[in-house]
Amino acid sequence: MISEPLLIILDEPTSGLDSNKAMRVLNILKKIAKKNHTIIFTIHQPSFLIYSKLDRLLLLNKGRIVYQG
Repeated sequence: MISEPLLIILDEPTSGLDSNKAMRVLNILKKIAKKNHTIIFTIHQPSFLIYSKLDRLLLLNKGRIVYQG
């Protein structure tokens, strides 16, 4: 994050982490997002706590949008 990019794309940044570490990663991403950065990431089966921290959600099924909000 040295150059402070406006867009950050991550593929499952919480994969393989326990719930505590996954929440720490998400909190760091939220701090970065509050500095006017856009963060896009995939996540597989998030816990309710992580799910509740998301600002926007886009759900896909076979490449088609089934929910956006």
